[in-house]
Amino acid sequence: MYQLHRLGILNDIDIQCAAFLNSLAGDSGSDAVFIAAALTSNTTTDAKHTCLDLAGAADKTVLQLFPDIPESEQKQLNVQKTPLLSDWISRLQSSTVVGLPGSYTPLILDEGNRLYFYRFWQYEQQLACAIRQRLSQKPLELDNQVLTDGLRRYFIESPTDPDWQQVAAFTALGRHFTVITGGPGTGKTYTVTTIMALLLEQKPDAAVRLCAPTGKAAARLQDSVRSTVLNMPCSDTIRSLIPETASTIHRLLGSRPLAGSFVHNRGNPVAVDLLIVDEASMVPLNLMAKLLEAVPETASVILLGDKDQLASVEAGAILSDICDAAGANRFSPDFRSRYQSLTGTEIPAQNRIEQPHLLTDCTVELQHSYRFDSDRNIGRLSREINSGNDETVRDLLSSGTSAPLTFSPLPTPETVQKNLRQRISNWYAEIIASPDVQTAFEAYNRFRLLCSHRTGRYGAEMANKLAETTLSIRHTVTPQGLQYHGRPIIITENDYTNQLFNGDTGLIWNSGTRDIQAFFPAPGNTVRSIALSRLPRHQTAFAMTIHKSQGSEFDDILIILPDHDSLLLTRELLYTGITRARSTVELWADIDIIAAAVQRRTHRTSGLRDALTA
Repeated sequence: MYQLHRLGILNDIDIQCAAFLNSLAGDSGSDAVFIAAALTSNTTTDAKHTCLDLAGAADKTVLQLFPDIPESEQKQLNVQKTPLLSDWISRLQSSTVVGLPGSYTPLILDEGNRLYFYRFWQYEQQLACAIRQRLSQKPLELDNQVLTDGLRRYFIESPTDPDWQQVAAFTALGRHFTVITGGPGTGKTYTVTTIMALLLEQKPDAAVRLCAPTGKAAARLQDSVRSTVLNMPCSDTIRSLIPETASTIHRLLGSRPLAGSFVHNRGNPVAVDLLIVDEASMVPLNLMAKLLEAVPETASVILLGDKDQLASVEAGAILSDICDAAGANRFSPDFRSRYQSLTGTEIPAQNRIEQPHLLTDCTVELQHSYRFDSDRNIGRLSREINSGNDETVRDLLSSGTSAPLTFSPLPTPETVQKNLRQRISNWYAEIIASPDVQTAFEAYNRFRLLCSHRTGRYGAEMANKLAETTLSIRHTVTPQGLQYHGRPIIITENDYTNQLFNGDTGLIWNSGTRDIQAFFPAPGNTVRSIALSRLPRHQTAFAMTIHKSQGSEFDDILIILPDHDSLLLTRELLYTGITRARSTVELWADIDIIAAAVQRRTHRTSGLRDALTA
């Protein structure tokens, strides 16, 4: 383990945590406890699993556990293996710092041979319990005639049979917990807006709230709902009742940063009858557990998001776990019968599940993209990537591409830098030529350079350094430690006081009426300003990693992948990057690297699926 620490594979916190727990164990401490604790720390902080899969980690060499170690370092590694599974479990069970589920010990070892830090095990159980409690409740009491009229009025024509948007609305109005998933442009916002309208037609006094994990995502949700409401076939009264504001989850719960807690919890719940959580794939385990704890059990919760995109930047993959456990678009005979009686439409037999369980009838996947043709260009590429069809992806890109999807073999680092210099210069010139900061944001969001990696010859740090060096020559920008007019930035830590969160992007702007400030998008196509002295940690953001781009959309994107394979390159990463585009995608990469990424899936170890189906 110390060897891995020296190589930078394990962090200081991994080693210190393992040493502390081993010393806390006293006579029951051992190398087995130390190794398990260090790997559990690393897997939750770096790999973002919620626990360590002992079966997968047992009897493995260092290189088998961490295959991404550079070849230059591999010769220094010893061939010693982790303990055999049976021996490892036995030695952990004999330690005082390891307990069974329900014990109050630093580490929890469950029946699936998963090793947790206590708090992650608690969050997982808390979330599973909250979901199961909601699904166990009686359906909402509704006026079927009003519901039938509404479903027919809001869903007139559909390119799919059945109309999955209508199915999703019917599902959400009958249960206290619903997941609606789908790729970009599949109509998720329209669907939840109609759900709000349908509920308010039944219960005009219902308290409806909208939230999202980041300020950027909340602003996008709010603007999308506002524009959708304008053209909905509902009365002005219902239109006025649909909420016009969305908040971050932290603001909804009432974050208390100094105390490390929230105002709202089980004892002081949020006043809400229907809560819609957008970009649910970005919500980490701990935050989702606290959110559902703070929502009354009598309220309905809808999780909205894309299960196929990257999971949260913190531990957990909640949306994916729930969809895997529930099975999207699988319905019981009773559900299919009720849906047909109210809508006159039949759900196909292939969507029937003969042995329903608690999670049955709660998850709907929207399948038609109104933005991309699924048989052409960006739509087809994203679909084939999701399906893991690496040979099809290879053929599609190698056969020659043109706008809106273009592919180029990865140029040399020198050629990349040459091509980026001119493109970034033109882009920056368009930004600073804007008459005001709102217009500047429009220019900034028309294009984005996305990289799979933060570091390296093809990473985001390289691209940002190149951008500032180029602009310092061509535009007399002085970026060395200084803020400059038109500088794009990305927040790299959560700042609850200023409601700025990891991944939020802004612009440094001199409006001419006050000192230069940082501006960030706000709901209603507005901006809000923050004094530079109040900014949390941030970086230049001409380029960003695909991970940081989650929850964003840009007109045109350029994606650059590295010249070597990496465990970071997965089909989820490629899918997320490509689907950030509204109009065009340009991809610079080695075709073999792309094919390898398509074959590799992101997997986050978790016990949530088992906890939900137990």
